[in-house]
Amino acid sequence: MTVSDFLHDIKRALRLASKPTMEEFKLTFKMVFLGMSILGIIGYFFQLAGATFQFAAVQALPRDIILGIGIAVIVAVLVVVVYARRRSAI
Repeated sequence: MTVSDFLHDIKRALRLASKPTMEEFKLTFKMVFLGMSILGIIGYFFQLAGATFQFAAVQALPRDIILGIGIAVIVAVLVVVVYARRRSAI
């Protein structure tokens, strides 16, 4: 791929792009806010757990246990989100 092909692709993409409507913008904003909130909450709980373990002088947990707990938290969050979406669709 040459530079002129790349620039041509960019030009074509910009021609096809359009300004989002206010409704599309609000929906995008809500989704980004929801995603960042979920990541922030998960990060907060990891920080809280780490501080608790450090304060309690607990021995380091094996990696497989930490991964299992992380996967369980992610699955629990996804279950709550799916449940809430199905509940609101009714």
